[in-house]
Amino acid sequence: MAQYKVTFSCGHEGWVNITGPTKNREWIRASKEKNICPDCYRKWLQEKREQENKEYLKISKEMELPELTGTEKQVAWANTLRVQAIQKIDEYIQELEEKAEGTQKPEIKEKRKNRLDEIYKSYSYALNNFTTASFWIDKRSYISKELIELFKKEFNNQKDITEKELPSFVKEELTVKSDNNSFDLIVELRKNGNYLEAIYPKNETFKRIVKELSFSWSSSNYCWRREIDEYNGTFDDRAAELGNILLNAGFTVQFPTNESKEMAISATFSKEQERWILWNDKKQSLKIFFERDSKIYKYAKMLPAAEYSNLGILVKPQYFKEIFDFAECYDFSFSKKAKAILEKAKEEYNRINCVQVEQKEPAEDIDKLEEILKKGGGIITDLMEDDDEE
Repeated sequence: MAQYKVTFSCGHEGWVNITGPTKNREWIRASKEKNICPDCYRKWLQEKREQENKEYLKISKEMELPELTGTEKQVAWANTLRVQAIQKIDEYIQELEEKAEGTQKPEIKEKRKNRLDEIYKSYSYALNNFTTASFWIDKRSYISKELIELFKKEFNNQKDITEKELPSFVKEELTVKSDNNSFDLIVELRKNGNYLEAIYPKNETFKRIVKELSFSWSSSNYCWRREIDEYNGTFDDRAAELGNILLNAGFTVQFPTNESKEMAISATFSKEQERWILWNDKKQSLKIFFERDSKIYKYAKMLPAAEYSNLGILVKPQYFKEIFDFAECYDFSFSKKAKAILEKAKEEYNRINCVQVEQKEPAEDIDKLEEILKKGGGIITDLMEDDDEE
């Protein structure tokens, strides 16, 4: 393999790798110069795709197809893929119709017509319900028959749900409408694993409420959601709190449980704890967290050897008594690890041996001097008073 410098048909120069017998390399080089350079090819391909997407978008509007959801680039490409898929499916269905009409045996003809009727229904269902750009992008390699089978499967699944289960908005035992109702649709609150999810069409009031309660938008689940863990309370408390605020704002709410519904109506849910004492493994200290702009800071700084660190106060576990008193006084909660470490520090302190310590009595100097005098029979010169001094 060798590199050769070439001048492409677009006028740009570049290098190409050519392999094979030497005698053929000049011919290969000349043929490559008939092509445009890689940069020009990518530019041409991009322009071609953009033009194609515009044409298929126009066709999509003429066919009155539902708008797709996704990023701008995803929607542009998916519109093209959807129309191309529809054109191929229409050709496939036409073949099936001709085949059914050409059948002579009545029982086979009836069977094929029933199959076509099922295809029509599932096909219509798919076009009206598969409105995410990602669906058509992910299925772009499917042939017409595979797409139709997928449409039939999804349509039959939906039909079974409709026949067997009530739609969520008629679950009257879990749905509440406040007396100041201002919105017609229902907010659905549901549990999904460790997440509390809230589903409602685009609405600025609803969006503001859920964002204030630390919910975030999940594009994969098409809902607002928040993870529930040991730091933000129970699932029913958080569902009741959100539901209570939504009801007071004029929304109709479907709750995930009867308990959360009753707590929302009576406002008996526990407020979310914002004051926490956690364990900082790196610093080997307890970290005291509290709400911003809180007066708690000056009291936390009064704890023994307290140290400020990243929106919190660090305190060593050996000051467990002061920390427990502080938490009780200012309504703090402990993480499981922080509580376990403080209990261990307390237990270790209580295991320290308690002993009675003797106190040494001070010596009496006058008594010792008398003993020395008795034994020596005289007076030490340094200890004698100078009678001559006045």
